[in-house]
Amino acid sequence: MLGSAAITTAASAARNAVRLAIPTIDRVGTYNCRYVRGSSNWSQHAWGNATDVFGDYATLSQARDFFVANASQYRVKNVIFDNRIWSSSSGWRTYTGTNPHVDHVHVDFDPIQQGDPPCADSIVNRAV
Repeated sequence: MLGSAAITTAASAARNAVRLAIPTIDRVGTYNCRYVRGSSNWSQHAWGNATDVFGDYATLSQARDFFVANASQYRVKNVIFDNRIWSSSSGWRTYTGTNPHVDHVHVDFDPIQQGDPPCADSIVNRAV
């Protein structure tokens, strides 16, 4: 289900909550019609179903912990930060994706979106 500005209700609720809980966050990004870096798979950002949190390392560590601790409340599926990924199904492990996520925390929400996002038809240059 989409909330305002093509952002899922889970992503909207979680980004609002983390901003209130951690006032030292620099910025939060959610919607961005693009592929996952280095692949031809759509990013969850293309559906507004992912959030990136930016700040200093201490702030990012707090955000990481917030999303994991509140995963069921905000329907968090994955949290990626500093070469590690947490998933609701298997906990923490090493992250081997092309972006190590050392400068931000990335969060995906349930349900994970598949196929082409609504914005796909409006993309002129789909280059990765």
